[in-house]
Amino acid sequence: VKKSDKPQLSYKGSTIIMLEDLAIGLNKTTRTIRKMRAEGKMEYYISNDGRTIFMTQDQFDNYVLQNFVNVTRDNYRAASPA
Repeated sequence: VKKSDKPQLSYKGSTIIMLEDLAIGLNKTTRTIRKMRAEGKMEYYISNDGRTIFMTQDQFDNYVLQNFVNVTRDNYRAASPA
């Protein structure tokens, strides 16, 4: 098992997800993530100098709930054209 070089940070008990990690995880560019933030599609924290941006795991969970649909094998078939 390989340990990550990045420290695991948290805020008020919720894991912190950095902007760059979010972009990698969602297969988006950091520019696209910035656009989504500007459009109000996700909550985030930003430092006073504007250089550090992150979201908490709770904020990410809310983003997923509001913007994704849970697809299972059964409801995928039902939604697919015959």
